[in-house]
Amino acid sequence: MEPGSKLGHFEILEPLGAGGMGEVYRAHDTSLKRDVAIKLLRQDRATDRAHLARLEREAHLLAALNHPNIATIHSLEEDAGTRFLVLELVEAEGLDQRLSSGPLEVEAALEIARQIAEALEAAHAKGIIHRDLKPSNVMVTDKETVKVLDFGIAKPMELGGHGLETPDLTDTGALVGTAAYMSPEQIRCKLLDQRSDIWSFGCLLYEMLSGKKAFGRETMGDTFSAILEYEPDWNELPPQVPTAVRTLLLSTLQKDVEQRLSDIGDARRDIERELSEARESTTSSGMRSVRAAETDPDTDLIRSIAVLPLANLSGDPDQEFFSDGMTEALITDLAKVHALKVISRTSVMRYKGSSKSLPEIARELGVDAVLEGSVLRAGDDVRITAQLIHAASDTHLWADSYHRRLSDILALQSKVARSIVAEVKVKLSLEEEVRLTPERSIDPRAHDEYLRGRYHLNRITVEGTETAMGHFRKAIEIDPTHAAAHAGLADAYLFLGTWFKTLPVDEAIPLGKAAAKNALELDQTLVEAHASLGYVAMNYDWDWRAAEREYQLAIEVSPSYSIVHMYYSWCLAAQSRGEEALSEIQLAHRLDPLSAWVGTCVAAPLYWTTDRYDEAIEACGRALELAPGFPLANWMLGQSFAAKEMYGEAVEAFRATLPFGKEYLGWLGYALALSGDTTQAAVILEELKELRRHGQASADDIARVHIALGQLDRAFEWLDKALDERALYVVYLKVDPSYEPLRSDERYRSLLERIGLSD
Repeated sequence: MEPGSKLGHFEILEPLGAGGMGEVYRAHDTSLKRDVAIKLLRQDRATDRAHLARLEREAHLLAALNHPNIATIHSLEEDAGTRFLVLELVEAEGLDQRLSSGPLEVEAALEIARQIAEALEAAHAKGIIHRDLKPSNVMVTDKETVKVLDFGIAKPMELGGHGLETPDLTDTGALVGTAAYMSPEQIRCKLLDQRSDIWSFGCLLYEMLSGKKAFGRETMGDTFSAILEYEPDWNELPPQVPTAVRTLLLSTLQKDVEQRLSDIGDARRDIERELSEARESTTSSGMRSVRAAETDPDTDLIRSIAVLPLANLSGDPDQEFFSDGMTEALITDLAKVHALKVISRTSVMRYKGSSKSLPEIARELGVDAVLEGSVLRAGDDVRITAQLIHAASDTHLWADSYHRRLSDILALQSKVARSIVAEVKVKLSLEEEVRLTPERSIDPRAHDEYLRGRYHLNRITVEGTETAMGHFRKAIEIDPTHAAAHAGLADAYLFLGTWFKTLPVDEAIPLGKAAAKNALELDQTLVEAHASLGYVAMNYDWDWRAAEREYQLAIEVSPSYSIVHMYYSWCLAAQSRGEEALSEIQLAHRLDPLSAWVGTCVAAPLYWTTDRYDEAIEACGRALELAPGFPLANWMLGQSFAAKEMYGEAVEAFRATLPFGKEYLGWLGYALALSGDTTQAAVILEELKELRRHGQASADDIARVHIALGQLDRAFEWLDKALDERALYVVYLKVDPSYEPLRSDERYRSLLERIGLSD
């Protein structure tokens, strides 16, 4: 229309814009003496029934909305057969114009995003989704008020908000919406609900912060491919973007609609918290600059933390499994952050019920900060209260309380972990952001069974492991997609088959391997499952490259997971990579300083590959101080004494293991033979063969006694059987000093070839 022309009592002043469907003009309302915006269909569509219906639908939807961040509709008019909308005239700059000069300051971007979220929240509350949220449909006034425009392709959600009919096609066959801001389900012509707008909101927020489109490509086809297949370039976000905002972006841009943020109100609240904190920080910065050096602990230096056992406030001792499980979950989440050293569960559990002061505990564990708190479970609700203490100053850094339904327990754990990370000023990488973002809610019954399973598995006994296995199976029966339960089942099979030997190894290992693979198919970030597969690859498949790959993947996911560093140390040691093995086990020990098991294993590479027997003996002594009588420590102590030809001491150390079982009886026979007591060694040899008939002794134990007796042919016969049976200890054939008498024999080199360790 030309300036000066009229529609009823509206005089057209100038064109404001045009799109594929309609045209917008500035007009003067001669009746009410005000300027308005007039929207009408393009001339070639002015009589098309479908487009007229769409225009009327926009009018009805806008009439249902009354919000300061949504442009108001005044009326739906008709003049000489022309239907048009009379809208609030928004004197403002388009967000697309603002972004043409680059990204916005973080606080400015968040303020605009907050108002967009408010507008969407109002629309969604009325059951309306926008479907075409993009920068050109967002106006920002000179007073920084946001107005969301153009509900021309908006539609009401079906009753209950469960989706829309298949998205419309225009008469040219193109999907409604704008390519770079369309959700994956919109591209695929799936049912839509408010989560499609939330995706577009995430695209807008990313663009405001980075200055670049999250999925923009040169062609529409490439743009659609990027939306469906690729992540935004998270490195484009400036470093000053807060962790909580990065987390929000991740949750809004989940390609799977079931994993995406479902309530734009949650986004608004997250943004409001960030804005409030930023403004409070700015207001108080002057006062803080004067007092900080005197009163504030240097949280920039917090790079190690211990999560103490959370107190069970339920009053029910049967709920200890739950509070312990929440403690372990927080440790697991924080252990995924590379910049933090997180003390392992074994060490912190020693302080359950301890009366020691927090600074004293921190000193003993060698950490900068300590987290303590409590768990209260009541019905289907869980509340965690936690506080973070700066060790050096005994100062409270942060305290908060979190409440969720049991089905959202993973989100609760993640929220607490993220709060801690934010408090100690650690910047998360994209990978860490993803790992700390819970993918879904869970069935509380299944998770309950899983936590009970972990509780019993951590007892490290045959009975506890068998009980744990039952709980893991029950969890999987309730929810076959509970990935952590599959990983727990893998651990249980491996314990029973290799450590406790109550299951045949050729039965336990394949079952454990299958369970670990099932876990990783459901969740690639499960460090326990990667560790289990590495353990199987090393001890059963003798696939050293695969073992290293799995251990390295586990460490990449969770650098503070001490067990995988210990396993990796064994793998390196078996390959004669002694210094690397020692470095890994020392790292494991720093992460779990009060674990007798890890402390004992510090001795292993010292004994196997570096001939540092005195240091190995000292390490075993420290482990025995932590756990008097610990059989693994006495076993390694006996080996180290034997390697030093201190046979009397070796015999005593091996004898000290017998009250705990016959697992190390072969080593006692070995030490007795070396000491010259061949008669008693022969008696033990016969006892081992009898135990073997009941599946309670390994062929390599028998071989070792024959080695000490000088019966090398018999030793090779039994070692052949040990390899056939995948006996656990044969992987150390290349490095263990007890095999030294065999090494000049060609048959020894053949054995090494079989296990993939020939030079």
